[in-house]
Amino acid sequence: GDDGHYVVRGVQPGEYSLFARHPAYLSQGLGQTAPATPERRVVVTAGAQAGPLHFSLVRGAAIAGRVVDDLGEPAQRVQVRAAKLRRFASEWRLIPFGESVETNDLGEYRLHGLPPGEYVVSAEPPQRPFWTSPESAVTAAEPDLVQTWAPGTHSPADAQRVRLEPGGEGRADLQLVVATVATIAGRALDSRGIPVNDGSVRLQARGGVGGLSAGNVSLNPDGTFGFPGAAPGAYTLVVQPRRSNVSDVHTGEPPPTELGVLDVEVNGEPLTNLVVRTAPGATIRGRLVVDGDAAALGGLVVYVLATPTESQAPVQGSTRARVSPDLSFEMRGVRGRVQLRLVGVPEGWWTRAVRQGGTDATDAVEIGSASVIAGVELVVSTKPTALRGTVTHTSGTPADAVVLLFTRDEPRWEQSVNAAGTMLVRTGEDGHFRSPRVRPGRYYVVALGATEVKSDDFGDPEYLRALAPRATRIDVAEGQIPDVALIVP
Repeated sequence: GDDGHYVVRGVQPGEYSLFARHPAYLSQGLGQTAPATPERRVVVTAGAQAGPLHFSLVRGAAIAGRVVDDLGEPAQRVQVRAAKLRRFASEWRLIPFGESVETNDLGEYRLHGLPPGEYVVSAEPPQRPFWTSPESAVTAAEPDLVQTWAPGTHSPADAQRVRLEPGGEGRADLQLVVATVATIAGRALDSRGIPVNDGSVRLQARGGVGGLSAGNVSLNPDGTFGFPGAAPGAYTLVVQPRRSNVSDVHTGEPPPTELGVLDVEVNGEPLTNLVVRTAPGATIRGRLVVDGDAAALGGLVVYVLATPTESQAPVQGSTRARVSPDLSFEMRGVRGRVQLRLVGVPEGWWTRAVRQGGTDATDAVEIGSASVIAGVELVVSTKPTALRGTVTHTSGTPADAVVLLFTRDEPRWEQSVNAAGTMLVRTGEDGHFRSPRVRPGRYYVVALGATEVKSDDFGDPEYLRALAPRATRIDVAEGQIPDVALIVP
């Protein structure tokens, strides 16, 4: 209502998530103070009333500024957007936030509705028209304005950081950079040598910061493509044919598409007549080895997921394969370095290990140049292994908190977020928490007050290193569910 009160009637007994949205505020789950943190769950029992449950909505922050060209004149119709430059283990990644905006006739812009945090800002001049045939390609290299990061650099790693508090406003002015740009052009052929005439080509920056795309174009009917204004740097061309929407009668999944990858270097000279050949990717064959009663899987739909572990992998989405009744699986179209995990198994089950040819591949399976990887085993434990406990204030009253769990094996913080074993859990109204499916190991566990959680950089080794001295040390063995008591100020 107008007074901010709300009532939700007719709710069936169960556990729920509750969210609030308002145009002037950030979308927020109950108890959330940062986008990446878990919300409080609400348990509704028959005949009872849950609540009152209060939201403290946070106004979105904003970044404003002015963009000028290399001569200091206002730059009109330039696309400006904000991104977070976050560290995941040993890699930096760009995470775009919000919609891009266009500068006005004075070169001014304003980005709004941003969550609190640290941002970098980029400005991209109007793109040159993409060519539709080799004859129309502009092959000469020439100076031009290129994508620029505030205050005036071609590298996001060197960009100005803009720190935003809830509802606050920051400023970032930019002067566009001039570089000698060149055309990248070529043709995509499939593994049979036939032009790929339905799909797209992505130009992805290589090295430095992950998640940075330099453009995306559709393939022409004859398989040709072109990017008319690539700035100097290292790139990867990724050709992705359109995926079929017809599922395989045996797997129930659409057949995997081929993928083409070609690394190129732009140094001011045109790159034309390139040929990118697609390939089908590797096949992983394996089975589940269940340490316990596998009969509990009967009737369940269980999948094995393969997720890339590198931020600059050509394809970031997961590949999946359904587990057969005999516990075998076959996954096609897998590339690069992937981590295997299970979804759909009974509550409390977890993957103890992944074995590839007798070696441990729990953190990642290396595909390399192999076309088939056979004999992969996912060893599944049926012994529930978890962590539970309570969080209180120094006064002894229950605390509304976020509990962060991460490994004590510090070198693993630099390997990957998955290797660090980072897990976030939210306490209930009574201060209790439970973290399901914890892998056995040596951990740090720390409680962060709900108002203290303003950062979502839980994959940053420096952030974990700063939290370690105040954290509680705990050892978790297979089949154990230890209790831990934590205190927040």
